Amino acid sequence: MRASTFTAPLIVIALSAVAAPVSAQSRVYVGGIVAADSGDRGGVELGTFPAAGGLVGLRLSDNWSIELHLDRGFRDGTPHGRPGFFGIDSLQDHAGRGRTALVTWRFFQAGRIGAAASAGFSSRRFQTVRTVGVAPGVVLPPDDVLLQTQTTTTEAAGLTGGLFLPVALGSGFSIAPEVRATFGFTSDGVYQDGLYRHLYSGVRVMWGF
Repeated sequence: MRASTFTAPLIVIALSAVAAPVSAQSRVYVGGIVAADSGDRGGVELGTFPAAGGLVGLRLSDNWSIELHLDRGFRDGTPHGRPGFFGIDSLQDHAGRGRTALVTWRFFQAGRIGAAASAGFSSRRFQTVRTVGVAPGVVLPPDDVLLQTQTTTTEAAGLTGGLFLPVALGSGFSIAPEVRATFGFTSDGVYQDGLYRHLYSGVRVMWGF
């Protein structure tokens, strides 16, 4: 599978959002989010890292909304070794941008405190810098194309779902702790295909929700 396979559902969701009938009560809301990103990402070795970004949502009714999220992960992994053609290669992973499309349903509201469920599609991109290792006794010219440092991209994506608890602060602002789990696959890149099991837990601040 290639990255284009992962991005196609995002496009479908976005187009469906544009085509959806919007009620008279619909309105746009915006927000920011900070979170901890953790889980199994195939061969990518980054552990738990911080992420921050923004979101834009469209309320279709009092209870239903659609959202698009963009964020950036912040972590440079520790270099680790892997057998290569000429010795032990050094690989270093870097967290990249994330994209998420969600449908949300607010199923509870009591005064200022509410509860909402979300479901959709989420992806994140990782980069890996590979430094080719050369074992003793292997003789190659230093400018040999096989010895050049390589940067590859791994795309991880899957279905996601979770909960968030919006608390109204006044003047249109609200704050909401959130947790989402994603189950999918990684593809392309130096690690090839693998499982993507990812937990995203953080806090969002919104205006207009």
